[in-house]
Amino acid sequence: METHLQFSFRNKVRKAFLFIDNREEPCFIFLILEDKELIKEFGEDLSIKTDFENILPSDNISVEIEKLREAIFHELRHTIEFAKAKEEYPKGQKWPSQKQII
Repeated sequence: METHLQFSFRNKVRKAFLFIDNREEPCFIFLILEDKELIKEFGEDLSIKTDFENILPSDNISVEIEKLREAIFHELRHTIEFAKAKEEYPKGQKWPSQKQII
């Protein structure tokens, strides 16, 4: 599923094009940043690993990239595309953020 997204980061409205791959667990959201300032700092491509509830941990990610991912994920969760992808997401194995503590 593909979509364009506007999100707020560092008090500015930014844009990205993204593709949600929800065919397997975990889901990956692949992004192409469209903001020259962000591209200069982070590069053009970014990905987010998720279980549709939370961002799942990634190795060796800087604090600033984590903040950027969180800003994007926060806005994306409010889109129709995200809701549709979440609905179609495999319901098998539960990832750590989905497990209930007994």
